[in-house]
Amino acid sequence: MPFLNETLIKLGLSFESSVCGDKISILDGHAICIEGHIALKLYSSDSIVVRLKKNSLTILGKNLKINDVNQYELHVTGDIKSVSRE
Repeated sequence: MPFLNETLIKLGLSFESSVCGDKISILDGHAICIEGHIALKLYSSDSIVVRLKKNSLTILGKNLKINDVNQYELHVTGDIKSVSRE
């Protein structure tokens, strides 16, 4: 069973609720993948703020870099210290 399906079952959430939501994957503090982004609000080597459908996501760290962006996903690498939603 795929990771997302297992997680939804363990948390008691429906698959439908996850389809329209934002998905944020953090890989060992060195990379982050954001699905469902709307716009880039702030971009510097130590801070990135991304607008999501219902709020914003702030990524703080050092040597942050946007490696890839398209209409579905945004990929950031660097030394990620914190990720928060506002």
